Amino acid sequence: MEAVSVSLWFQALPGPARALFLAFLACLLWETVEDCRHLLIHDRAVVFLAGGGLWFSALCGMPWTESLAGAAYGAGFLGAVRLASRGGLGWGDVKLAGGLGTWLGPEQTGLCLGLAFVAGGCVALALLACRRCRRGSVLPFGPFLCGGALLSLCCGPALLSRYYSWIL
Repeated sequence: MEAVSVSLWFQALPGPARALFLAFLACLLWETVEDCRHLLIHDRAVVFLAGGGLWFSALCGMPWTESLAGAAYGAGFLGAVRLASRGGLGWGDVKLAGGLGTWLGPEQTGLCLGLAFVAGGCVALALLACRRCRRGSVLPFGPFLCGGALLSLCCGPALLSRYYSWIL
């Protein structure tokens, strides 16, 4: 059922927004592979995400202030985590969260971050349980941010609605 709603969501996008979304997917895939291979988030991709997110938001009717609020929320929250963790999270992840926030707005950026932390934590626990890594091993966070962003962008309102009905 969710796949049908994602397909309908994509079809409802204006033509230029569809092209931007496909470029967004390519950028997420590229950053995921690069972070897994080299533990590196590219600034060029973050700049594309920020600019493309502002353009995508404008095409889809999101006010630019909400888009910038999402960027500030994503970068600000992960920046605080970066400082608190004393280096456990890279600055590339902080910048990536800011770039993704322009596509998502503040509410869905929060969802993206929550999904990324839960997925990353589950993978880390599974790797520790299987003895595939040790405490203190490096695990790239960018792939989890990218996955959370994709889910938030395509299914965010439905996921948030279910979450709020469950919590409240």
